Amino acid sequence: MKIQFSSQQTVPSLISKTMISSSYNQVQSPSKLPSDSVLLRFGSDKQPESNLTEKERRLFEAIDTADFLQAVALVKAGTNVNVKKEDGVTPLIKACWWTPSAKRNKIAKFLASLQEVNINDTDKYGRTALRAAVSQRNLKVIPALLRREDIDVNLEDKEGLTPLLQSMWDGSGRTTKLLLQHPQIDVNHRDKNLEPPLLYAVQHSNAKAVKHLLTYPGINLDAQDKNGETALTLVTQQIAQDKHYYVARHQILQRLSKKQGIPVDLKDQLKLRAAIFTNWLSSFS
Repeated sequence: MKIQFSSQQTVPSLISKTMISSSYNQVQSPSKLPSDSVLLRFGSDKQPESNLTEKERRLFEAIDTADFLQAVALVKAGTNVNVKKEDGVTPLIKACWWTPSAKRNKIAKFLASLQEVNINDTDKYGRTALRAAVSQRNLKVIPALLRREDIDVNLEDKEGLTPLLQSMWDGSGRTTKLLLQHPQIDVNHRDKNLEPPLLYAVQHSNAKAVKHLLTYPGINLDAQDKNGETALTLVTQQIAQDKHYYVARHQILQRLSKKQGIPVDLKDQLKLRAAIFTNWLSSFS
């Protein structure tokens, strides 16, 4: 039995069409906002910002140098824990933007535990502390943030990205798994281009994220992007037209097919692999 789609087409028949089609959309580039790595420099400049008091400046310095005792002392001395630098970064956001380390994670978790800290505050690009921790794949700090009852896990940045959508760039799938444990997570939330997390995961050939998403109740397997593609039709096109990530994409196809109750027999698998091999050979011509 061949793989049947709602359009009454099979995976092999779609492959034969897409291999000669020029309309296939390549994977879109990540957010057009400045690189997240740029944000690691926020607050580390030698010139003090005019909007900060001496204690506030020292709090940001304590975060930069991962001085936990100094950070705690400054907070206990009455330093404003929600102060924003000129770029909109708060102490908690700053602590989450840094590359994970044991000492700085301790500061981030301490700040997150303070009820007076606005857990949903954003920088000037609309990014929260959770968004920052997901971007840095900080598996120690993310749970601490998610424990806050007042956290909004579905907040968008100015590009329409939520923490869950951002996690689709984590090939390990571990940040996705953590976020899906929160009861308020919107697994079908679309960005400003109307693309949900499942299609993001397929675009980035993130087989592990797809695996976790498919276990979530209420996942919409038939969600379409602005071009009318579903996750299943998109990964089929990717396999047919692009030699890269073929192992991950084949895993995604298998998981989507199994979830939707579509049998994949040996004949279909051989045709898929033949299409992949043909595309790979063509890259040398």
